[in-house]
Amino acid sequence: PKELLPPLETIACDKPFGINNIGNSCYMNSALQMLFIIPGIPEWIKEKKDKPVIEHLFAILWGQDRSEGRLSLLRQSVFSTNPTEFPQSQLTGQQDAHAFLVELLDHLEWKPFQIFSKFRPLDTKYKGNRSPLELPTNHISITPTQGTSLQTSLDHYFAFEEMEGERVFFDLEAKESGKVKFQKALRIKEPPDFLIVQVKIFDAFGNKYNFPVEFPKDNYIFLNQGKKQTSYRCVGSIKHAGTTLGNGHYTACIKPPQEESWHLCDDRKIGEVQPHHLSEGAYVILLQRVDTI
Repeated sequence: PKELLPPLETIACDKPFGINNIGNSCYMNSALQMLFIIPGIPEWIKEKKDKPVIEHLFAILWGQDRSEGRLSLLRQSVFSTNPTEFPQSQLTGQQDAHAFLVELLDHLEWKPFQIFSKFRPLDTKYKGNRSPLELPTNHISITPTQGTSLQTSLDHYFAFEEMEGERVFFDLEAKESGKVKFQKALRIKEPPDFLIVQVKIFDAFGNKYNFPVEFPKDNYIFLNQGKKQTSYRCVGSIKHAGTTLGNGHYTACIKPPQEESWHLCDDRKIGEVQPHHLSEGAYVILLQRVDTI
């Protein structure tokens, strides 16, 4: 009974819990499971509880109102605030779990790191430089190729590539600037404690690539940015089973903080699984910095 529950603002959840499927809502349920295990997010939700969309996250997590009515209100609220990404005509249809997760994080204004571009001249007498623009974000999206691993795809994301045209660089010896051909690479200004990586497994039409991405057997990943390396380990994933973005089924595989066991979250079903289940069909990966554990 509601009267026997603890005060609303004293309730939080450090373990996954079953969530009803209200009709093609497994994408939303999987996104919620990953969202709620990120340390700091529950408190962030509590702080911003009076804002649209977040009020429903607060009720679900802190108030334990996980009724189908509340879940419907959350979904409706997201669709109402971003009809471009989530058209009302598709309210009851299957959506992309990654897009829904990012939408929730954007509402929370959770963008824990910045991306910028680094430029390297092909003529070595010139000094490299970087873009002053730093884009705050909450995830990166990598494109895998057949037969590659998650680590290889991540390395490719941060690798230098030759660009068209020329850019102005400074010649330290001649003390003058000049335009030369160059390479460009993306960099994270300060690697965050938690990093969300989307593996692009769908093409532009929503069809799914039919090759798997190889995961490291020990679940450890390295963020290589030139000479700088940051160690991470996988602590969660959102998985998709099916042939297209708009059909199939989404689940989440997560390791709650302070626990060694893994949990497979399949709507209302929650069960312990072995770590290798993390990678099967995974396309959204949650990474935790090893030096923060």
